[in-house]
Amino acid sequence: MLLPTLWDSSGKVSICEINESAASIAEEYAEQSIVGDCENLEWTKKLVMRKFHYIVFTDVLEHLRDPGKILEEARSFLEPGGKVLTSIPNISYKTVLIDLIKYDNFEYSASGILDSTHLRFFTEKTVRTLFESNNYQIDHIYHYKGAVMKNEKQLTEFPFFVRWYLDRRNKNINTSVFFIEAGEFNS
Repeated sequence: MLLPTLWDSSGKVSICEINESAASIAEEYAEQSIVGDCENLEWTKKLVMRKFHYIVFTDVLEHLRDPGKILEEARSFLEPGGKVLTSIPNISYKTVLIDLIKYDNFEYSASGILDSTHLRFFTEKTVRTLFESNNYQIDHIYHYKGAVMKNEKQLTEFPFFVRWYLDRRNKNINTSVFFIEAGEFNS
């Protein structure tokens, strides 16, 4: 699992990674590489007095017990005008809903939205709540509508009236991943 990647305004990159072999590959591209679990906050002690223009959580927050705590801690490392960029899978994606509604099935997998290492699941509403409750203002949420799994189920498996209803009730049914750009609330 990739932990925070941090860019300062001079373009220098620091990376935090839980996996040592992944960190050794990534450190080729970074000025600083920290190996560790971001939830124990050891990485923060190694970045004292540093400020970053971007902090990137790529498929990270859904793996954490308390993603709000990490966002709160990361905010203290943002320079004025700095941004947090993150990608978060959408639990209300059509493939998950089809499995639940049609097959009464919620099975974890080796990767994807139902990755067995995910501790948290998010919809657009809960993404907004996570960021806003941790004093971030969401500037943009981009909706990735591409497939994330092989042989994905399609809404065409349902009768027309069910497809119509789901499509009207869930504007994100075709969004597999949210990409979020957020900064601190302006005081």
